[in-house]
Amino acid sequence: MEKASTRMMMSNMVGGVGMMEADSFSAPAPVEMGGGDLTLWRIPTAVSVRPGAVQRLPLLPEDTKTVALRKHLTWTVAGNSRVGSTPAPEKPAASYRFTSPSVALPAGLVHVYATPTADDALTAGSEPILLGVDSLGNISPGSPVSVAVGRAGDVSCYQTVLSSTRNGKSQTEEVELRCRAGDHFDPENITLEVHARLPYGELKSFSATGPQPRVEEPYRSAATAHWSVAALDAGPGDVFSVFYRVTVRDWTYD
Repeated sequence: MEKASTRMMMSNMVGGVGMMEADSFSAPAPVEMGGGDLTLWRIPTAVSVRPGAVQRLPLLPEDTKTVALRKHLTWTVAGNSRVGSTPAPEKPAASYRFTSPSVALPAGLVHVYATPTADDALTAGSEPILLGVDSLGNISPGSPVSVAVGRAGDVSCYQTVLSSTRNGKSQTEEVELRCRAGDHFDPENITLEVHARLPYGELKSFSATGPQPRVEEPYRSAATAHWSVAALDAGPGDVFSVFYRVTVRDWTYD
């Protein structure tokens, strides 16, 4: 089943500016002017705002309103599971990432909507569905932008500690990480990141099945394994599953 497409609307609210004149506040695209603590922006259309009124103003010219959005899921594993315990589901953080148009944009709220399509039986003919709102600072032309929209409702992630053994100063853990998608999960144009904090201590060995992670080892601190799975190609069911085994030497015995 086709899913609703996603689009972004950037807007800012202006109100109560008695001196604003239509002819003096128009430009082909938003233009940043001034410096220091004051920044002025010329908007791409002529407007007139009455004193005390609030009006929504467009920030993008008509030919730059479409940007390519990519959904990004990030699961930071809690790391507090115990052997034999039932894994508690965790919801990954969701964001939409894109490259800003070739115009500067002022700070404000970014709204992300799912636009119903004719092929989507669940939402066909309905109004756009608000997925989330985020507040961003000034955006430079062509810069990468990330819009946080809360937690992903269609993916649940689980950590299962299969074994944990200690041998003198060394500790070994075997862990399974798994993310499962719901019945309405659409993998198109999605990237999943998983960050798992390893046991505290000097990392002696690490091995994983499935996608191989990047392991970060800060000085005298717990290591972290980072997975990144781009362009997920899966329907409902498992979209990420790895098993890893790690051995550390505990510094508390030094």
